[in-house]
Amino acid sequence: MRVVGVILGRQSGRNVEIVNSIELQYEEKDGSLIIDEAYAKSRIEQYQIMYKDLSCVGWYSSNA
Repeated sequence: MRVVGVILGRQSGRNVEIVNSIELQYEEKDGSLIIDEAYAKSRIEQYQIMYKDLSCVGWYSSNA
């Protein structure tokens, strides 16, 4: 099972502080990964309501 997500945190110059991550919803089609962008945007916006200084600083993928 594959897991894909974004990493939330703060970046100041070359310093990156990782705070949390969000697993994303996706589907695989013809060998490609299709990310549910509306879901991702909604989840990031929900975090930014409580933690205004958080932003997406990266992403991750695991294929177990």
